[in-house]
Amino acid sequence: NIREDLKSHGMDLQPSRIGPPSPTNLGVFARKRFEKGEILFRENVFRMSSPSLNAGEIINFYDVAIEDLKKGAPRHLLSYSNIGPLTASYTGRKDVFQFKYRIVRYLQYFKNKDPTLLWNLDFDVWVLHTVQRRFDVNAFGFPQEREDGGEDVWSVISPIASLFQHSCEPNADWRNENDGIDVMLVKAAKVIQEGEEIYDSYGGLTMNLDDRRKRLMKWIGGDCECTRCVREEKEQSEEDAREADSDVEVASSGTSGFEAGFDSSSNEVDSDGDTRMGETPFVS
Repeated sequence: NIREDLKSHGMDLQPSRIGPPSPTNLGVFARKRFEKGEILFRENVFRMSSPSLNAGEIINFYDVAIEDLKKGAPRHLLSYSNIGPLTASYTGRKDVFQFKYRIVRYLQYFKNKDPTLLWNLDFDVWVLHTVQRRFDVNAFGFPQEREDGGEDVWSVISPIASLFQHSCEPNADWRNENDGIDVMLVKAAKVIQEGEEIYDSYGGLTMNLDDRRKRLMKWIGGDCECTRCVREEKEQSEEDAREADSDVEVASSGTSGFEAGFDSSSNEVDSDGDTRMGETPFVS
């Protein structure tokens, strides 16, 4: 049980303080004080895909699931403990349907792996799509150095880490322990008080507000509403308002000077006896 796992680490799952109130908008909260650098939890991850395969595929997980099915009674793929707590983010962005990518690749995989799975509704296409969508927004990238000095990135899932809400001012950070690909380590980035919500970062911390929000749209499904983004949005709005007021003042000043130079109410006459431009001459 994910809630029991959190409680055993001094944390709890409650309605998040970021975003609109919703039964599904949950966040992780501290049930005790954590000191800076203190380990919040250490968790074994499971590999979603291998860098030797297409990074967007989740063949590694399917392999594991199939082996589990062979060991006992079939279980629905979405009931797996590693998938159950995960949620998908649907941003409203329309994707182009690709028959080869959405249908054929799944069927080909199961045909090669175990043809009987083509008739197993636990692995129906809609189930696979749901799993894919959940993995897409919950995967972490674990780098692994190769013997040739290059680097591969494994896509992995940490069910507990996936529960943390994002903040552009995170109070927790994560890394792969000992540069490996099997263990997620999450520590307090600063002192976390009891009752405080715990946030990590989904990325983009060095970007400006607009670019950061665009990058985070995939995971959040809308504009990031963390304290930093809200503060920077307010500052940006105030700066825009000041610039607009300044433009109005400049325009007003220029208009006043123009009107003053063409004041038709003046009847002054120059030394030659001619009225000035814009003035009405006196007619006897």
